[in-house]
Amino acid sequence: CIISPDKPTAKRVIDRYSQYFDEVYLELTPNIKNFANARNKGLKKVKTQYWCWIDSDDDIKNPENIPRLIEILEKENLDAVYLPYEYMKNDNGDVVAYQWRERIMRTAHPFKWVGAIHETVTSKQQPQATKSELVTISHNHTEDDSKRSIERNAKILEAEYNKAKKANKQVDARILYYLGRTRFDQQNYGEAIKILREYIASSGWDEEKYFAHIKIADSLSELEEYDAAKEWALQAMEIQPDYPDAYLSMAKVCFMSDEHDKCLEWIGTAKKKKAPQTLSVTDPTLYTYRPLVLAAMCHFLKGRIEKAHELIEIVHQENPTFKGLEGTYRPIKDSY
Repeated sequence: CIISPDKPTAKRVIDRYSQYFDEVYLELTPNIKNFANARNKGLKKVKTQYWCWIDSDDDIKNPENIPRLIEILEKENLDAVYLPYEYMKNDNGDVVAYQWRERIMRTAHPFKWVGAIHETVTSKQQPQATKSELVTISHNHTEDDSKRSIERNAKILEAEYNKAKKANKQVDARILYYLGRTRFDQQNYGEAIKILREYIASSGWDEEKYFAHIKIADSLSELEEYDAAKEWALQAMEIQPDYPDAYLSMAKVCFMSDEHDKCLEWIGTAKKKKAPQTLSVTDPTLYTYRPLVLAAMCHFLKGRIEKAHELIEIVHQENPTFKGLEGTYRPIKDSY
């Protein structure tokens, strides 16, 4: 099942991957206002035993493994398989938005798409599901594409938010969560804080509340309200003490408030935690080289040039073409 703004855009993904499927269903989405409606329209047409969804700007890594996934679903009598979704990459090609998504599902199970934007599959019955890395979906988003998507998504989310407010109804938690995150992406930090606080007061998912706390902390940091940012980061730690994200958010607050040794302490704590096993969107670089860059800058600003150089060299060797590293790497390299 594919959604696309037009047929020429869809042709690329159809030509490349239709050989791995028995049937292809296309729904066009020009001037779209509700993506779930478009996906449900396509889903109603499905006649095969299983179905898969993909967008016209996606690619499938190792599509030849799709039959093996079907075998797993059949053998274990499962309703769905979750696959890695590489949603966004930086200039260096590193994945910076990663998520496990329901991707291949049993048609007989009563799945349904919900959400005008950032839509997801739900069911009134608990599906039996598994995860697999046999196949990965990669989203091809340029920086300009991302900017256009953010603006489009903001308009749809705003319309849903205002519609609920006008009807004097409680705004759906998902709308609040994604609108808050969108406001953060738009660098409208005050509005992001307001919306995300409204989300936290709703009946949202605990794990998403954790990430909402972190976005509020990061927003307050950008507004140079460091004490308040620390409070929100600490609250996030209480929700998910085993995840590293909140500790790294605290490290960032300390760095921005010139508390460099405290920043290093929080990075050290974060390094003892494992990357979260979650269905939420995460940034894998947060668990690899980004803390090293921050630590290198702390040591550099404290005059510990040799240690700073040691750390930044590790990052540079693993990411030699990363444009975003230049502003950090060059001053440390020159000083060394």
